[in-house]
Amino acid sequence: MADSAITLPRFAALERALMRAIGRLEGKHRWGYSQTVAIGSSSNIYQSLILFPPGTDASKRRALIAYRYWPVVGIGFALATLVALSFFVSLAAACYIGVAVYGLGALIGAASTRRERAASLRIAVLTVHAGGQERAFGNVDAMHSALAVLARIDRRLAFGALADAEYDLDCAALYRALEPLRGELAEELTAGLRASSRRD
Repeated sequence: MADSAITLPRFAALERALMRAIGRLEGKHRWGYSQTVAIGSSSNIYQSLILFPPGTDASKRRALIAYRYWPVVGIGFALATLVALSFFVSLAAACYIGVAVYGLGALIGAASTRRERAASLRIAVLTVHAGGQERAFGNVDAMHSALAVLARIDRRLAFGALADAEYDLDCAALYRALEPLRGELAEELTAGLRASSRRD
């Protein structure tokens, strides 16, 4: 009885940790993700918003997020493989296998998410700080509009004003409103990046 009393809490803690890890892999938002990156040592900021296509379920979201982070996470897997195998095989062989694990993970991730990545929408803005002024280039209007819509439906979901199915429908509606503009968004971003490079 004492053993089970010790084991069950440990199992529950492990289960909670696993569920947190799965939650992180599924991402904070069901609609996709946003990221903000500082460019080099400058104060310039590149912000991108990725919208997954409608119908992207939890397993596909996990695969997409895992593929997104694989360049970093995969190194950890490769190193763990190298260390574990170095006790049984030569260091050179362990290195080869570690590299193979990294490459195989990248190939599997690319193959399993190809359709979703191709269908995902990207909206991006480059904010440039120069001469005490701030200027934004790229999909500025689309970014502001999309973030406003997503913030609104995220709040409604958090407060229980939207059911899960309604939330997914609202996300799909935003995607479908922007999807016909895919080519225009890409051209606008390219033009904006060129303009930012020619700034005074």
